[in-house]
Amino acid sequence: MSTTSPHTAFSDPQAFKQVYTRHWKQVYAVCYSHLKEVDTAQEMVQDIFLSLWERRQTLVITTSLEHYLVRAAKMKVLEHFRNQTIRSNYVPDVPVATEATEREIEYNSLHENLERLLGQQPDQSRQVFSLRQQGMSNREIASKLGFSEKAVEYHVTRVLRFLRERLHLVLDR
Repeated sequence: MSTTSPHTAFSDPQAFKQVYTRHWKQVYAVCYSHLKEVDTAQEMVQDIFLSLWERRQTLVITTSLEHYLVRAAKMKVLEHFRNQTIRSNYVPDVPVATEATEREIEYNSLHENLERLLGQQPDQSRQVFSLRQQGMSNREIASKLGFSEKAVEYHVTRVLRFLRERLHLVLDR
């Protein structure tokens, strides 16, 4: 089908649908054979036929329609690989930065919840736990606050049990 005027197979929706039905598998096969990615190959087929439809009034095909579509598929694959190369060369840190940002957000959220929950504890328990977080031993805390080591153990155990129960509820939301 060689022509120098707009392609007549694209003039109405029914004719276009027939072209699509007849040729989409071949276009998909070309895309998939190079990519081995089902979703990307399907998107490419849609893009190619959408482009045909959008340019139907002005498109001039000087080869067979089949040859034109295979060539369009190959060009789409090349474009995909070119875009991937550009992205990997110029934006290599985006996924890492995104992961780091997500981890930072999660950390900040967890830290806020921890502080809020610690605020619900009695002053002595909060004070003991704070010193423990600073790396002091039970003996050092007991000496500093004038408590027995058993009392320090009690406060630490109490706070840890409370946090374990409450953080579990907060994180499951």
